[in-house]
Amino acid sequence: MLDARTLLTVFPILSFFVMIFILLMYFNNNNTRSFSYFALSYVLNFLSILMISMIGILPQIFSVITADILFVIHVSLLTISIEILNDRERVTANFMHIMFIVIMTAILLIFTYGSSNYELRNILFTASSIIQYSIIIYIVYTRIKGMENKYNYSPMLISMSLTVILFVLRLAGLISSSSSGFLFEADFVLFVALLIVLVNLFIAYSYLHIISTDKSDELKRLHLLNVSQLERVKKISETDKLTGLSNRHLIDKILNEELNEYRNSGRPFSLVLLDINNFKKINDKYGHLTGDKVIQFVANSLTSVTRNYDLVGRWGGDEFIVILKNSTLKVANKVKENINTYFIENVFSEENLTINCSIGLSEIKPEMNLDDFIKVADSLMYIDKTKKKPN
Repeated sequence: MLDARTLLTVFPILSFFVMIFILLMYFNNNNTRSFSYFALSYVLNFLSILMISMIGILPQIFSVITADILFVIHVSLLTISIEILNDRERVTANFMHIMFIVIMTAILLIFTYGSSNYELRNILFTASSIIQYSIIIYIVYTRIKGMENKYNYSPMLISMSLTVILFVLRLAGLISSSSSGFLFEADFVLFVALLIVLVNLFIAYSYLHIISTDKSDELKRLHLLNVSQLERVKKISETDKLTGLSNRHLIDKILNEELNEYRNSGRPFSLVLLDINNFKKINDKYGHLTGDKVIQFVANSLTSVTRNYDLVGRWGGDEFIVILKNSTLKVANKVKENINTYFIENVFSEENLTINCSIGLSEIKPEMNLDDFIKVADSLMYIDKTKKKPN
């Protein structure tokens, strides 16, 4: 059978291991502000129980009053940590906890000073603990009731409720002992105190479960954020800033992919290379801002007359490229006709300009590498430009 001395030995041992476990979790990358309060609260809880076990070694009044004050602070810090976890941190709330600690310390000191008031002090301390834990229950319950929670608060709600029930039983035992003179505190009340320590293990577990869930959710969120940022960086690195078309980097990548596919499966592809005629004169006459708008107009025009799976890109300056996937030179000639027709029928409205372009075509052949492939289209484009020069 557990006697008082055995229980007073078990208390600090259990609390010590709980404290060590929580501190290890804290230093293992879980040092959030909420967890800081939580870890500190369980350090104080261990010190409180240690002071109780020191009765007989230290003066009883010193041990008991120190233990009770440390426990009051422990519960206050526990409440604050849960408030922060629930996004309810406020300066006024922290101030209220400080005032509660100060008031309870004063009351405990007053009622401990006289030995005749010792039983009443125990009753007041137990009642204050019931109030503090009830506040935590209210915080957790309102969180669940509001359906705002992304965590499972049920274990914490159960453990806090058990703690209140045990403190109520302790209070009943103290009141019964005080009124009847029966030595209830040495047996039942002390056993209830042990149960409270055990329930504190469950409170620690429920909080750590929430923290681990939060950590997991945070890692998932960071992963998604990193993926999103990587995709954004990739898009920027492959997009021409002025036109929104594919840039030279992506064009080179797609050309290599199409060449490999052609060599592996024989799937053809063709190229349209386009240059805006007299672009320098447009820049000189209307300014570079208008010149940029002309480039954007041509980019949008090419996108509208090509297929969704073809790649339209800005080759550089006023030159554009269209990679026609799974297409022969016959398809490329059709695209060339569509481009010329579009620029005849649609003028650059801002300056009422008819845009004229030189176009060169190329179809991949077995003996070609990419340089040869592009060189054919480039040569034909300049021949087309020569034909379109005014006499």
